[in-house]
Amino acid sequence: MADFDFDVVICGYGLAGLSLASVLSRLGHRVCVLEKFPSLYGAPRLISVDGEGARILQAAGDIDRSLRVSAVPRHYSLLDADRELITRVDWRGLHMCGFAGRICFYQPDAEQEMDEAARARGADVNQGWEVISADQNASGVTVVARKRNVGYGGGDTPSRSIRARYLVGADGARSFIRETFGFEREDFGFQSAFLSVDCDRLKPLPQLDQPFSICDPGRNITYIPIGRKRMRFEFVINPDDDHNELLVPEVGYDFLAQAWGLTREDVNIYRQVIYKFEGKLAPSWRKGRVFLVGDAAHLMPPFLGQGGCAALRDSINLAWKMHLVLGGVSDEALLDTYQEERKPHVRVHIEGSIALGRLACETDPVKAAERDRMYRAGEMPPPPPDPTLVGGVLYRDENGELGRYAGELMEQGIVKYRGEIGRFDDVVGWGFHLIGWECDPLATLNAEQRAFLESIGCTAITVGHDPDVEGALEIDRAYEAFFTDRESMRAVISRPDFYIFGAVWNLDDLPAIVESLRAQLFATKGSGDARALEHAGDQGASH
Repeated sequence: MADFDFDVVICGYGLAGLSLASVLSRLGHRVCVLEKFPSLYGAPRLISVDGEGARILQAAGDIDRSLRVSAVPRHYSLLDADRELITRVDWRGLHMCGFAGRICFYQPDAEQEMDEAARARGADVNQGWEVISADQNASGVTVVARKRNVGYGGGDTPSRSIRARYLVGADGARSFIRETFGFEREDFGFQSAFLSVDCDRLKPLPQLDQPFSICDPGRNITYIPIGRKRMRFEFVINPDDDHNELLVPEVGYDFLAQAWGLTREDVNIYRQVIYKFEGKLAPSWRKGRVFLVGDAAHLMPPFLGQGGCAALRDSINLAWKMHLVLGGVSDEALLDTYQEERKPHVRVHIEGSIALGRLACETDPVKAAERDRMYRAGEMPPPPPDPTLVGGVLYRDENGELGRYAGELMEQGIVKYRGEIGRFDDVVGWGFHLIGWECDPLATLNAEQRAFLESIGCTAITVGHDPDVEGALEIDRAYEAFFTDRESMRAVISRPDFYIFGAVWNLDDLPAIVESLRAQLFATKGSGDARALEHAGDQGASH
């Protein structure tokens, strides 16, 4: 039996690495993090998340502390060069994941929260340790890391060799893991650069309570609040701009004055940095026991606000699948569905971000004027809907067609369960869910099917309005609307990454859905599967 120091080694401790480390540790696995920098980054790169991203942060840490200084914008406006409204996107209302559709937040708060959660759950976090080599064989990976030369007087620094089942490259756009294992990247041919000016409000600025973009062909300007106190202005960098000059603080104040008439009495600049954006996508996200997540796998410009959300989706998708494989429930082939599901999903966001960026940052005055006219006349086609999952672990009927609503996101509402009121994932638990709307979802399942659901950690629960029925009592009517609006759906199985596996309108159809899930997870039966025993045995006391 192979001897492993850890189940998973994660190289990199940004948003993707933090969320993956926290979730895998929450699931009971031995996780080692290697991060070359000595501390968390401590400054915001990502400044907003959507409702789905917030629900992933909820699984990875204390969501209320992560969002403690957040702000919820009502709308996002596009303005012309004269600051006149072109069009407005309405952001009001709750996302079905139980949070606002768009949340402006302070990223270091969320990263600190996930770091504390990962450590509390047992992750071995090594900051200031740089991976210098990595290799794999049929049974595992070997990673060698060296303590970065800080405080060692220029002499030799400590190093360590780590053996694990899997290695995840969460080490960003210039990923060492991606380069070491020869992962290629598709280039979408898009490049842009922005001067990002982060500042604190020194007094109330009610005219800056909502985000906007000034679509000036001379220089696009975007404004987004970072929570309730901080704010960010982003200025497109033109080809003739001097990058060194742009980083001079006085230039930042000049830009703020030109953009919105702001002075040093209004704001204090605390960070001024140049960001360069590209569109890139790795054709392959897995090579044997090595995986890529986040910016190591894909890059996109910021115009849809989906880069960080994509990294979070990567992490939670990979985490629950690794959990089943490491626990001996599923065959390693399940891990192939990580790329199958995530790659087409993120491609939609990359292409959409590039298209919106080219539209908003148009430099030709004639084309910009036509764009503005089309928006105002209602002739601009609406943006495409958010992508759903189209492949992977989803229910399909006898013709191979996706079941109704399979691959779409599942609702999270407020419920009362065992005397506690809160978000569903907080009071019922996070993971696989079999939810019956005002019915017992286990009623038509046999003992073997129930045992299978238990083996994957699936919580079967009734949700409804009757306080006398055992289950979760709905508080905000989110589930009533969800099930009713979907042709009076009766029961649904959702995955730990909040996507619907399958749904039924008659409980007699539920056994077939459960059997399909068992087949797709390559579930083992009994204790006779040698491969499952090897997986389970090598984990030792990690569960």
